[in-house]
Amino acid sequence: MAAPQILTRFDFSTLPWKLLYDHGDNRIGTARRLSGVELVQEVWNRLHTGYQTLFLGVEVTFSQPLRRDDLVEAAKSAWQQLRYLHPLIATNIDFDQSGAAQISYHSASQLDVDKWVERTLLTNHEDCVDLEAVRTRVASMKIPNSAGDQTFLHFLSIDAAAPEEVTTAGFLFHTHHTPFDGVGIQTTASMYIDLLTTTITNGTTPLEWGTEISNLLPPALDILMPDEPLPVAADSQEIPTLDNPAYIAAAVLFQENQKVSMNPWGFKPFAINNMPPKPQYEVITLSKEETAQVLTCVKNLQPGKYTYTHLAHAALCMVTIDANPPPAEAASAWMGCWGLKNARARLEDPYAKHYPGYALSATQMSTSVSLFLAEDGTVLPLDTNTLRRVLDDVKMSYQTRDESRAIIGHMSIVCEIFAAVMTAGFAANMIPPNNGFSFSSDGIGERYIPRNRRTPSGTTVLEISKVFTSLNNVEPGPFFRTASWNDQINLSADFNAAYTSKDNVLHYLQKWKEYILMVTTI
Repeated sequence: MAAPQILTRFDFSTLPWKLLYDHGDNRIGTARRLSGVELVQEVWNRLHTGYQTLFLGVEVTFSQPLRRDDLVEAAKSAWQQLRYLHPLIATNIDFDQSGAAQISYHSASQLDVDKWVERTLLTNHEDCVDLEAVRTRVASMKIPNSAGDQTFLHFLSIDAAAPEEVTTAGFLFHTHHTPFDGVGIQTTASMYIDLLTTTITNGTTPLEWGTEISNLLPPALDILMPDEPLPVAADSQEIPTLDNPAYIAAAVLFQENQKVSMNPWGFKPFAINNMPPKPQYEVITLSKEETAQVLTCVKNLQPGKYTYTHLAHAALCMVTIDANPPPAEAASAWMGCWGLKNARARLEDPYAKHYPGYALSATQMSTSVSLFLAEDGTVLPLDTNTLRRVLDDVKMSYQTRDESRAIIGHMSIVCEIFAAVMTAGFAANMIPPNNGFSFSSDGIGERYIPRNRRTPSGTTVLEISKVFTSLNNVEPGPFFRTASWNDQINLSADFNAAYTSKDNVLHYLQKWKEYILMVTTI
């Protein structure tokens, strides 16, 4: 995309929440324009069969048995309290009079909230707590629903035929991706578990409905650090130029995206079919010993400054080459994916650490297929030498991204352009399927969801035994994710079973693990 197309101003006045109406008695409606990657998520959800609808599963073990009915009531009460403290879970996405996408919230009475809980907290009684099974079962659920609800909590307990007292339960957060990124939904879930713990130990707290509107979260682009580069404001007389780091970052992103889009390499192309998407999820887990060994080897690898994310990304490139070996003429092709970055460090306090909304930035990452080809055009062995060469290349890409002065401010103009291009592309049926991999490295789960909850006196109330993140993937290429929980690395893939099989995906995951473990032999 040429520079003049990105040298545009941005209207920052659209970011804050604005009053829609005030009917008195705390009956208030408010809305704000979507901004940054929120815009892209809205288009994907609406025009691409619910692409990237987000899930977070949390399995809980209670230190003392609880009566099932009491636990259900505590779960409902905590869900109400979460809405009061974090109303983003009860927002709607609609469009203003100009046709711009916005997120809106309408203050509630107790009756409104009771009806909302009935619609959005969905109780499942099962033979066992199997959150992955529920995730697969509800994958086709349309979000938003007919009432406009877009965030749901599936509460999972043992079937009613089991004893009335339970010690294990599951919570599956299921949401439109626009309000929350992965860290945002983890932080939101942690808030909910805190409220559930308090409700179990101390009972419910009266809430003054109608005043919760003051707790609405500001958008990330409206609470940036003063030194974050921004595009020129709409009401400014300044001329946008490439001397501004925000425009430089935008130009680099579009140039890299065009390079990858013109000559992509991914998994073997799948025949385009008209079958409805079948989003599914698979995961494998490294042992604690394997995890410790991998992390130690990455840390000690010379000349230093390697990260586990670099390794996992490089290994995924090798998975792709193993699945679809390139011919000599593919030397100029690129394996690309969006490099997702948690930009919370660029937010003002008190949001910099625990911002329970959407604060991702994205850059186009690319790895040349030529790294895998010998001079005669044959595919090189996928061994430690190749891993090291690709790892160095991937490391350099991440360092270049992280050295940019603009981390998230340029997403304001970048995503407006992308959203408009995608909307037109979907309308004309001109968006090609993505056969390449997508990738997210989510880090240590306990950073956002502590494993234990205790009373003020130190008595353990519950322990979180399992956490996983997933999303609906409707593309042919899998969406790979890695994170750790309880000192074990998880490797997962969200995939569309209308294009590829579970066996294929499990093979990809095993190869991913194999290439990651190669670092222990370098």
